[in-house]
Formats: sequence, structure tokens, C-alpha cells
Amino acid sequence: MTVQQSYFDRTPYVEVDDRGEAVYVEHHRTLGDRVRELVAAGLVLDDLVEPEWPDDQVREWGQWSPLRGRLLPGTSIWVAHKRR
Repeated sequence: MTVQQSYFDRTPYVEVDDRGEAVYVEHHRTLGDRVRELVAAGLVLDDLVEPEWPDDQVREWGQWSPLRGRLLPGTSIWVAHKRR
């Protein structure tokens, strides 16, 4: 496994089809970016859940595999509420 771009590079990850049209896009933001977006929206962050890769999950999906998933969280769940 090799890192190919900086965590701080906010350039979207794009997969294209045979015609060159985008079929999948990830708009990367840092954790700090997301916290600032929540605060700017008037929300209070209650929790940040980063699910661990399930031991019985052996399938690969795109760039995600058991190797990567066991080392890095593949998703995050942001729990927030509207500031009163």
C-alpha cells in the first residue's frame, strides 16, 4: 500500500467511463474542514464514529480492501445537533 497524494490535497478523486465522463467522485476534506463546516452551519458535534473493518469482510470495493480497511477507517459517521 502506497500513499499517492497528500491528505491535505483537496483535489477531488474522479473515476471516468470509456467516454471520459465522471461516474464516481469523492470530494475530500480534512477532519478540520468538516468540523468548521458543521460549526458554520450552526451545528454542535456530539460524536465522530469511525467504524472498524469487519473481520469477515474479504471483498474489495474500488480502492478499499481488507488490507487498507484494517489500517485506515473507510468512512466516518458525524453525529451533531442544531445549536439552540
